[in-house]
Amino acid sequence: MNLLSVRELAVYAQQACVLRELSFELAAGGSLAIIGESGSGKTQAMLALLGLLAPGLRAQGSVRFDGEELIGAPEARLRAVRGAGIAYVWQDALASLNPYLRIGTQLGELLALHQQLRGGAARAEALRLLDAVRLAQPALRLHQYPHELSGGMRQRVMLALALAGAPRLLIADEPTSALDISLRQQIVELLAELRRSHRLALIVITHDLSLVEPLCERSLVLYAGEMMEAAPSAPLLRAPRHPYTQALLRAQPGAALPPQSVLPSIAGSLPPLAPPAARCVFAPRCDRADARCAQQRPDWRVQAQSGWRCHQVPAAADHGGHGAAR
Repeated sequence: MNLLSVRELAVYAQQACVLRELSFELAAGGSLAIIGESGSGKTQAMLALLGLLAPGLRAQGSVRFDGEELIGAPEARLRAVRGAGIAYVWQDALASLNPYLRIGTQLGELLALHQQLRGGAARAEALRLLDAVRLAQPALRLHQYPHELSGGMRQRVMLALALAGAPRLLIADEPTSALDISLRQQIVELLAELRRSHRLALIVITHDLSLVEPLCERSLVLYAGEMMEAAPSAPLLRAPRHPYTQALLRAQPGAALPPQSVLPSIAGSLPPLAPPAARCVFAPRCDRADARCAQQRPDWRVQAQSGWRCHQVPAAADHGGHGAAR
């Protein structure tokens, strides 16, 4: 049985479609990168898993975690899953940590809630968690407030807080976006190590393609709330099929880019929220689009371990289903 199974997940704001027909599976201990530019629906998809959508948004479809349906589940059940089953590391560590509480207090609250630890036992476990995320001088950090820590330290504290519930799945939302290059690499290595040592399944939300292959075996590309492509990470990054994935790769800075050259970008911008489109949502920005793209929404096509939604990508032997997102 897969740890997480998502089927036809959709998010709506009244009649406007924020997320459409998202489907994927994640095995226990598996890893998945959800890729796309800001506004593609990556975070809203993950919030829908946990019943944390903002007022005015509604989710439909199916999300099964360890066999239990989460869409429409009572709030008490969702609270039991959050933290203990699925932990979420938020993008902005400084905004996510309570500025009025010491780090030890924040860890202690979670350890009491999820593991019923208090007093000396809670302090010992808090020190162990801070040591596990490689935070120097853990005993000192317990007495400090978030503003006294650097950005990298705060990100490590966020990971320690996530581990306090002993989750089976960790969702990391843009885990390195606020860090410099050297700290970014340290956090990538730490996430990979924690996944192994704690036997975690991992979902990484990112627009930074350099994070993908070191952390995730599979990748899923979202654009305007729709799946564009899904495949094992290595072939997706080396030979992407979908024009949007190709454009994202071209827009990534790299050492091969000559000095003083202009970084390629994707012309245009994401479409505004609207009812589900009857055409390809990427067509207005795609340099390969034709009349069919503007009039007919592509089907999701699967070949071997890959899947894509594009009229312009041929397939020697495709078949229906959502298996490539697994």
